[in-house]
Amino acid sequence: QDEHDLGARMLLNFGHTIGHAIEVCGNFTSHTHGQSVARGMVAACKIGVKLGVTPKEIIPRLSNLLKKYHLGVDLPYPQEELTSVMLKDKKFLSGKLNYILIEEIGAGKLHPLSKEEIFKIFPSIT
Repeated sequence: QDEHDLGARMLLNFGHTIGHAIEVCGNFTSHTHGQSVARGMVAACKIGVKLGVTPKEIIPRLSNLLKKYHLGVDLPYPQEELTSVMLKDKKFLSGKLNYILIEEIGAGKLHPLSKEEIFKIFPSIT
């Protein structure tokens, strides 16, 4: 129903914005896609907490689950490097980068952030 990821299917990109940046920074060899997206999911939740969208208790719950499956939860590269890559992402549309943020377990929300908002929020989550 949404083969171009422009509507409801965008919610499936939870963790992918930062995850893809991790893959690029690691030359697609340092982390698998799943490992990168897992780290991106935790980072997206931290952004959501900073914006007042995500309840803070989701972060330890998600982190513990990912650790159980031996997936990382921390960002492995400097935020400046990740931000530079993210601003070239296909989801950077009309001057905004679309993040999928979690309002509660099982409920995601598309949240566009401007370049300025990204530079303001992203350093505070690392």
